[in-house]
Amino acid sequence: MRRCLTDQAAGVRSSRIDLAGAAIVRGRRARRRRQAFALASVIGATVLATGVVLQDWPGTGDGAGPAAGVIIEPVPTDPSLDQLDPPPRLAGRPGLPAELAVDLVGAGAAGGLVLAASDGRTLELGPVRDVISAHRVAGGWALVSGHPGTTRLWWVGQDDHRPVSLLAGMDSIVMERARVAWRRGAMLSTATLSGEGALQDRVDTTAPAGDGHPVGFAGPTVLLARVEPAGWDTWRPDRGGYTQAWTGRVLRVYGGAPDGAAAVGLVPPGAGADGPCLARLDPERRLAPTDRSCPPGGLSADGPAALSPHGRWLITTAAGAGGPVLVDVGDVRAGQPVPVIAVPELASLVGRPVWVDPEQALLPGPDRLVRVVPERLFAGDPAGVEVVPLPGGQALVVESL
Repeated sequence: MRRCLTDQAAGVRSSRIDLAGAAIVRGRRARRRRQAFALASVIGATVLATGVVLQDWPGTGDGAGPAAGVIIEPVPTDPSLDQLDPPPRLAGRPGLPAELAVDLVGAGAAGGLVLAASDGRTLELGPVRDVISAHRVAGGWALVSGHPGTTRLWWVGQDDHRPVSLLAGMDSIVMERARVAWRRGAMLSTATLSGEGALQDRVDTTAPAGDGHPVGFAGPTVLLARVEPAGWDTWRPDRGGYTQAWTGRVLRVYGGAPDGAAAVGLVPPGAGADGPCLARLDPERRLAPTDRSCPPGGLSADGPAALSPHGRWLITTAAGAGGPVLVDVGDVRAGQPVPVIAVPELASLVGRPVWVDPEQALLPGPDRLVRVVPERLFAGDPAGVEVVPLPGGQALVVESL
C-alpha cells in the first residue's frame, strides 16, 4: 500500500491490477442491479394490484403498434362471490320434464329462457329469444327462433351448453327430425343437421318467386307454400334444382309418411260437403289428390296442426272458431266420412301439437298441456286425455321423433 501511494505521489502509473478498486466497482454494479430488480418487483406488484396490463395494441396490419394500457376488471375478493351460481330452474314446475318424460323450453325461475331436459339437466339459453320450435337431434338440441327476415337456427350441444348460431337472418327455417330447409332472399336451401351441430349435405337452388317458402317435409320432398296467390309446391333436392309448378287445388299439407310415398292434406270441398276435405296426396305428381274424405263440419285450413310420425293420426282444429280435434287419417277413403272427435279440456291451441311417440301427443294451451292418447280417446277411455297444469306459463315441447 505504501509503495502504491509513493508511486501515485511520484506520478508513476502502476502496472499492477488494482484489486481493491475492481472490487469496489463490482460492488457498485451489483448494488445497482439489486436496486433495479427491486424496482421492477414493485412495479410488477403494482400492476397486479391495480389490474393494469401492458400489451401490444393492433397496428395497421403489420402486427406492430404502440403499447397501450388496458384496464382489466379486478378480481373480486368477497368469498361469497367465489361460490358457483345455482343451476337454472324451470319456472312453475321444475320437475315437469321428468314427469312427462320430455324436454321443455320455457321461462326460467330467474328470468330468460331455459331448456329443461327430462334427465334433470336445465340449461340457460342466454341470447335465444322468441323460440318457434325445438328439436332433439342426437347429441344436442336445435332451436328455431325469430321472425321472417331475422329467423335463426341455434345449436345447443350436450357437452358445451352455450347456444351457437348456425343460421341467421333467414326469411324462414323449418325442421323435421334432423332435416332443415330454409330460404334467404333468392336462395332456397336444405341440409341435414349432424349430432355434433354441423349442417351437412347442403343443397342450394333458386328460390320461388314471391313469398314461397319451405314449410315442411314429406319423405325426401320439401314442401313449399305461398300466401299470394295461395298455393303449394314441392322440391326434390336429390333430383336437382327447383322448378315452379304451384297448385291451387291443395289448401294445406300436413306432412307425409317417412317413406314419402304419400302425404296428407286438405283440398277444396266436394259436392255436398260443408267444408274442406281430407285427401291423400301424391308427392311424385305435385301433390295430386287421390282418395278424399269430407268430415262433417269441416276442418280449418290454417292454425296449428301435427300429423303423427306414421301418418295415422292428425291433430288439427275444427272449421270456424272450433277447438282442437283428433282425426283418424288411416280411415280416409273415397266417399266415406272420416272419424273426427273433439279433444276435451282444451278450448284452443296456442302452439303446434307435438307427438312424443307414435301413439300419444302433447297439445299446448294457454295455461296447460293436454296429453292425448288417440286409441283411448276414440274408445271413450277417460285415460285418453290428461291435463297437466302449467303454473309458470306456457312451455314449448321439444320434438324428438
